[in-house]
Amino acid sequence: MAMLNDNYSRWDKLRLKNPQLYRLLMRDSLHVNPDGNCVIELDLIRKFGLLLNDENWKYKASAYLHSNI
Repeated sequence: MAMLNDNYSRWDKLRLKNPQLYRLLMRDSLHVNPDGNCVIELDLIRKFGLLLNDENWKYKASAYLHSNI
């Protein structure tokens, strides 16, 4: 069974609620930049119930994942 991660719904909410942050995470109108990729990776880590062992990432991840976007 394949799992689907719906990036569009999250990124569209971000675009509408915080356009400045959205632009900081996008390379162009269709593609995320390396920081945007990190947000997607953090979403996948959360979705699959994995743990982050790097303490620095835990604080950065918290800011992204708990921003209700």
